[in-house]
Amino acid sequence: MIQEPVQPTATPPPTPPRARRSPVVLAIAACLALALPLAVVIAARPSEPAPLTAGASAGTGASTAPGASAKTDKDLGKGHGPKADKTLRGNGELKSNGAGAKGGVTITAVNGSSVTLATVDGWTRTVVVTSSTALTKGGQSVTVSDLHVGDAIRFHQVRNADGSFTVDAIAVLVPQAGGEVTAVDATTITVRRGGSTRVIKVTGATAYVLGSAPAAKADVTVGSRVEAQGSLDGDSFTASKVTIHLPEVGGEVVAKSADSITVKHADGSTTVIHVMSTTTYEVKGKEPAALADISVGDRVSAEGKKRADGSLDAVSVEARAPKSAKPDKHAASPGASPG
Repeated sequence: MIQEPVQPTATPPPTPPRARRSPVVLAIAACLALALPLAVVIAARPSEPAPLTAGASAGTGASTAPGASAKTDKDLGKGHGPKADKTLRGNGELKSNGAGAKGGVTITAVNGSSVTLATVDGWTRTVVVTSSTALTKGGQSVTVSDLHVGDAIRFHQVRNADGSFTVDAIAVLVPQAGGEVTAVDATTITVRRGGSTRVIKVTGATAYVLGSAPAAKADVTVGSRVEAQGSLDGDSFTASKVTIHLPEVGGEVVAKSADSITVKHADGSTTVIHVMSTTTYEVKGKEPAALADISVGDRVSAEGKKRADGSLDAVSVEARAPKSAKPDKHAASPGASPG
């Protein structure tokens, strides 16, 4: 019997073992799978408009009606400038619903009695100057004709019964320079502040104030401190007013006579403060106060003119009693037994 040849059977190659995926790879893959639909959702959302700057509108910069106020005005921050203007505002931050408007306030237009104010980042407001609006420039009273485009200002406002605000004071800020006097000649005062110096030009029209009293150029001496207001022409500063700050002396009272107070400083040295009939006193709880209200042990601070020997002729003296020592909370109460 003839046998048919047997065809060889092909043996399939062995299947390689399936690689195990590490937990790190699986975690990354899962994050990618979740991130893809989230990215699609984000891309599909319309972009949100940027928040409006306080006092501005979506179109052109908006200003309120004359004499009225935008909501942003009620949170005006305090500004900086001469002490006499400390109640005026306008150089701080205007806040409204999280958006802020910062920067100094300047005059951008003057039309009759209407004055338009603005900050560099878009806040605007138009106010009407009336006979009851106090206008000052460098501490001196002025009229609306003295207000000019570009003037830096501060203002004060009052809240009306209907919730609106009315500006009742505008102060034009003028350039200032000051520091410790290092030299004085016929037409200039040289001052030093920090590491820099500045030359202040003075003229026959320059006014001088010593403390709060009228003074003269002769009262400006080397070593005194001055603050000047005036005008700039390039880098040249010309003073219209120079305020001379009185030297100060302070410390603990260690002796007192009918016409002097001797104080001791932290380093142990002492200074004599001469008092006169014109010297004014300020003592907490005493109105009016007098030399008799100042006692040894009090802390005093005096302003006045220094003599060549370093003592001080006092224009004013302010005193306060020493702080009482705090009771020892661990001390035993009266009548308590020690154990």
